[in-house]
Amino acid sequence: MKTLVLPLLALAGLTVPASANLLQNGSFESGNFINGNYGYQDRMYLGSGATDITSWTIGHDGGWAFVWWLTKPGFNAFEGNLALSLDGNNPEYAAWAEQSFPTEVGKTYRVSFAYSSDGNGGPSQTQVLIDGSLIGEVAHGSGAGGSEPLYDYLDWDQAAFDFVATGSSTLLRIYDATQGSYNTIIDDVSVTQVVVAPIPESSTVLAGIGLGAGLLLTLRGAGRPPGAGTNPVSPPRGAVLEHADLDGTCAPDHRHPHAQSRRIPARFARGPGSPGPRTHRGRMRPRNPRLGQRVHR
Repeated sequence: MKTLVLPLLALAGLTVPASANLLQNGSFESGNFINGNYGYQDRMYLGSGATDITSWTIGHDGGWAFVWWLTKPGFNAFEGNLALSLDGNNPEYAAWAEQSFPTEVGKTYRVSFAYSSDGNGGPSQTQVLIDGSLIGEVAHGSGAGGSEPLYDYLDWDQAAFDFVATGSSTLLRIYDATQGSYNTIIDDVSVTQVVVAPIPESSTVLAGIGLGAGLLLTLRGAGRPPGAGTNPVSPPRGAVLEHADLDGTCAPDHRHPHAQSRRIPARFARGPGSPGPRTHRGRMRPRNPRLGQRVHR
């Protein structure tokens, strides 16, 4: 038996993100990585305005604000081999990474990313800004965290925030808003357009359900051998299908495993020398039509 499940949920008005990432190099895998340029293993220091990471611009206020490009094995990235640490040490100093991408006015988009913190300590605070406006904020970690300077045991969370575009180009900025020394670490950043499927009229939904039921019944019959199922009435489960023995006892027809035994009325039983009626697959009929007995069905 074949069963077809129609995509009726698609008729109900769903909100789903499109698959194409509008950002370039969302996992920070491409660029001019120089390991240990600031004296630390498996990381690269990026100055404010740096464009070493392909398609991204780095920013920070100097002082105790840093941005580090991290790599395995010292740091376990969420996706691929590299991740980005934003060490802003707020409120005095800020650190961020940003990228512009194309949008359509009035369309809805979704920013998603993975995030962690130095040694899983904190909490670190990560903010997401679109054209300078905050659209979401998340926290990660607690307490003193693990040993440093290498963090090959980071745990990761994921977050997503939606916004409506107001121009043909939009600026995404991911910002470290941590009050203290625990850095925000990010990876696998994406922006996708959100497609809102229209909600059809009820008649359209009902028509789709009716069509699905019709196809389901049609496919249920597929694959049966020729001639199968030609009897318009099939015996229900538990029906009495019997044949009459000479002693008047009806035994179940063993070709039908759900049949039951019962005793038939004496006037229909066949006695010795009696041309009493027979049954054939559950229907009574005279043994000899010339006897003129009435057929019982």
